[in-house]
Amino acid sequence: MKKLIILVALLFGFSDLSAQQEAMYTQYMFNGVLLNPAYAGSRGGMSATAFYRNQWTGFEGAPTTFSVAAHSPFKKRVGLGISFEGDAYGPISTYNVALNYAYHIPLNTGSLSIGLRGSFMSFNADYSDAKIVDGMDNAFEEDVNRWMPNFGAGLYYHSQRLVIGIGIPKLLENKINKDGSNESVSKLSSLERHYYATVGMVFPLAETIHIRPSALLRYNANAPLSFEAGANLIYKDAFWIGASYRSNSSVNFNLMYQVNDQIRLGYAYDLGINEINQYSSGSHEIMLGYDLRRAQDVISPRYF
Repeated sequence: MKKLIILVALLFGFSDLSAQQEAMYTQYMFNGVLLNPAYAGSRGGMSATAFYRNQWTGFEGAPTTFSVAAHSPFKKRVGLGISFEGDAYGPISTYNVALNYAYHIPLNTGSLSIGLRGSFMSFNADYSDAKIVDGMDNAFEEDVNRWMPNFGAGLYYHSQRLVIGIGIPKLLENKINKDGSNESVSKLSSLERHYYATVGMVFPLAETIHIRPSALLRYNANAPLSFEAGANLIYKDAFWIGASYRSNSSVNFNLMYQVNDQIRLGYAYDLGINEINQYSSGSHEIMLGYDLRRAQDVISPRYF
């Protein structure tokens, strides 16, 4: 009965489940290189960020995600970055390593960058331990372990007060099954191409208070269009407190503290608003960031 309840809840939350091919982060605005390679080198110096996310707490086999990403300017107008992500849900785990390249074009009002990404994904499905209704289901006859190359692209514009980005982390729709002989299995086991559009702005409300609204749009062909929209209040350029709404999924809350010019700490909590909330106590996410910039390169305060 417990497994049946979980299955029904997952079906009701299908938009979240289908999007889980790509890792989801509530604090995406603090590490844009994960969604868009054109972000690499945009912070004016070496920047590294780590995330850990525990999604749908209380579910056995619910998604857990961790990532580490670093990027930096390299020579004139070039940014380079590297990222590593691990994502596990049920019997499936994926590991993704990516190299990011960005070319930055100075403009009168800011900077426009064009980004490219090359990546490798390790896909691992331990189907031998899965409990299925039909013991002869050929989709679960053997475990799957595959390495799959991919590449991505993106555009990113930023100034001190505005950011706009479009990213496609994986352009190739890799087939996970080995021989592709079973058409139905092949369709179900394809990695979908995901598109991301982001926008963020900063406005002063008082001498020591700013507001930073932001939005993220996600799209892939086999899932409903989804979006996140919210805002952060920033006090003395050090304390960030924010809330956002994820379409048909959750209301999210986040805190971030800029400890000093180098270190920032963040936490986010997602409260589900669909049927999954009956069986889960929400999702938790922590973030650690480190920036290393030469004094002459520092733009202070830094909102993007």
